[in-house]
Amino acid sequence: KVNGTINAINATNVSEMFQYCYGLKEVDINVPSENACNYEELFQTCRSLKSINDFNFENATSLNATFYDMRSLSSVNNVTNISINTNFRYTNLDASDFVDIFTNSLATVTGKTINISNSPGASELTAEQIAIATNKGWTVTT
Repeated sequence: KVNGTINAINATNVSEMFQYCYGLKEVDINVPSENACNYEELFQTCRSLKSINDFNFENATSLNATFYDMRSLSSVNNVTNISINTNFRYTNLDASDFVDIFTNSLATVTGKTINISNSPGASELTAEQIAIATNKGWTVTT
């Protein structure tokens, strides 16, 4: 567990910060949204991390593989302003988690993609639920 505050107030690149931290179960990090910041592969392959909480990606410059291969990820809470291509492939998120992400995390965009393949909830989503994202300009890859 990462406990306490990580001082990332002037961060512009936190890519790979926790990449391959297989045993990481909890983390609390806040990068202020005023900074343009690269989050690429931030949590990639953190296979024990169960939840992501309180992230504002308003000025993210990359979310490539940020949530990729997080096999225990089963909760995304108060994650907002995703406006660039991202993926939640190989997570443990169910359909209701993806509906919450589509509703509360995705910004309205033009021509962006969210890849949710190989996660249990991807095959459970209805066309109406996927339309929440597509109506905001997203292509959803299941």
